[in-house]
Amino acid sequence: MGFNLGASNNTGKLNMNDFLGDEPAVQNDEKEIPINLLVPWENQPFKMYSDFKMNELVESIRENGLLSRIIVSPANGGKYRIIAGHNRVEACRRAGFTAVPSIVKDVDENRAKLIMADTNLCQRTELLPSERAFAYKAQQEALTALGSRRATKNIAEKYGEAKRTIQRYIACTRLVPELMEMLDSGRLTLA
Repeated sequence: MGFNLGASNNTGKLNMNDFLGDEPAVQNDEKEIPINLLVPWENQPFKMYSDFKMNELVESIRENGLLSRIIVSPANGGKYRIIAGHNRVEACRRAGFTAVPSIVKDVDENRAKLIMADTNLCQRTELLPSERAFAYKAQQEALTALGSRRATKNIAEKYGEAKRTIQRYIACTRLVPELMEMLDSGRLTLA
C-alpha cells in the first residue's frame, strides 16, 4: 500500500487518496447537523482559541455565516464526533446557530486522525509547538498502523520539513507537562 502525502488543497474537503494512494475514496455526505448531536474528539491535540480569537470568529460567522464546513464521523447514539472544527462549532454556538454545515466521513480511527491532524496543520496559522508535536505523532501512529514503513519521512515531505525536525517534534510529546509549557511559551526551543 503506497502513501502519497501530497500537498493539501486546504479546503477542508480532503481527498483520502492524498493519504492512502489507491484505496477506495471515502464518501462525503454534506448536511446540516444540530449542534446538540456534535461531540468533541476527546484528547485531540489542538487547543481552543483564546477569547479574543474566538470572539473574532463569532463575529465573522454572524456576519458571513460559516464559510468552511466542519468534518465529522458517525458516533454512537445518532451523534457525530467532530474530527475538524471544534472552534467553529463553539463559535457557531456562541453566535446562536442551532445547526452546523458538516461533511460526514465514515472513516476508521486512523483515517480520522490523519484528517484531524492535516486540517489543523494546513488551516491554522498559529500552532503551539505542543499542538504540532502531537499532530505529527498522531499522523505517524495512524500511517504506521495503516502499513507505512516511511511515515515520518512522508510527513516531513508533506509539510516541507526535515525528517529530523518531525522526529524532534514527536520526541517532544514525551516531555513532562512543565517542560511542554516551557516549549509552548518559548522559554525552551527545539534547536
